[in-house]
Amino acid sequence: MSIADLAAALIGLRESTNRDHQRVTGSVDELRATVTSLREETDERVDRRLAASAQSLRDLDRRLENDYERRYDAVLTALLEVTERLTQLAEGADGSADPAELSARLASLSAPRDRLRRIVEDAGIRQFTCEGEPYDPLRHEVVQREFVPDCTHEYVKTELRPGYVREGLDHTLVRAKVIVAAPPIMEGSADG
Repeated sequence: MSIADLAAALIGLRESTNRDHQRVTGSVDELRATVTSLREETDERVDRRLAASAQSLRDLDRRLENDYERRYDAVLTALLEVTERLTQLAEGADGSADPAELSARLASLSAPRDRLRRIVEDAGIRQFTCEGEPYDPLRHEVVQREFVPDCTHEYVKTELRPGYVREGLDHTLVRAKVIVAAPPIMEGSADG
């Protein structure tokens, strides 16, 4: 191969390399433009979705607030009705010796009582019973302890008033009032 042929081959290679470089540069520029366009579209979509999510949260907050106010008003209304009827009952008890009238006044409390029960149940508040269960200070309020000779651990002997829990919560709303059976205290023990 002559020098002229080699020079022509090198010039052809350089021109081919320049064309490839221009083609690759054009492709890179197109890709950059595509990436920029996709980034802008993605940002717009994310912004729209974030705005929609924020609006959904505001709507949910408003609905929850309205629901809370509705439930609160229902409880207050029922409590006011019970209070009014108890007041009437107390006033009527002073001036009347008629058992039928007193029974009728007591019976008038059943409707608001039932409404209050429904409101409490709708809020997910449930009564629990605990007779025979091991004593738990988080669930039981001890009114009295009875020391039982063959007892090895404290347990609820008698439930005087039930306790209440709310579904989904891990704590007791109202502890049950109980009488607890307990092992006898030994003389000379650290407890005695």
